[in-house]
Amino acid sequence: SLDQAFAAVDRARANAEANLHDARSLFRSELERQFDAARESAGLLPFEAVCEPLTPRVKLKRQDYLDEGDYPVVSQEAELISGYWNDPTALMDVAGPVVVFGDHTCCLKYVDFDFVVGADGTKVLRPLDGISAKYLYYGLRSQPIQQSGYARHFKLLREAVLPDLAKAEQDRLSDHLGEMEVRCDELSRRYDEKLEEISELRSALLQAAFSGQLS
Repeated sequence: SLDQAFAAVDRARANAEANLHDARSLFRSELERQFDAARESAGLLPFEAVCEPLTPRVKLKRQDYLDEGDYPVVSQEAELISGYWNDPTALMDVAGPVVVFGDHTCCLKYVDFDFVVGADGTKVLRPLDGISAKYLYYGLRSQPIQQSGYARHFKLLREAVLPDLAKAEQDRLSDHLGEMEVRCDELSRRYDEKLEEISELRSALLQAAFSGQLS
């Protein structure tokens, strides 16, 4: 019956939503577990000992971003790349990967390509000697900040501490977390696709019911 069909669709959607939540939570749990264990077994380094904020030569305004261009714009928005720019003199002058933090959004990004800094509130953090940029990125993510509206949050980020690990151990931990994040993202993508398919199926059932094809 139509009721049974809709009930089956609703069960499938609930299962997919639960699986999607689990996939997204799995990486967060592993990230916190790994860094909690490292903090218990090693000394702690304050924020000032692991990175330094850089001052961009240019910060583009949001309305000036291009849809296409030679150089990506990285800002505090959730997406890794927010737009594009063509003037090479605006490029951030850094050698090696950096971490970008959104002062208003609390977004953290690992950036290993040439980029232009976009909009106010975008903080660029360069790892200091002996600190891997990917380790800095995951270490800061392991201590999430509770976002408070559109306030500035950099002062809260500066309270973060990282375990004082040897470079080889930093790389091992970062590689493990990187591989796991890729797998969890792939799982999340599959469940997102499943939810889209279920939504389309429900719409098809509704259309068939309204047209009298089902009862």
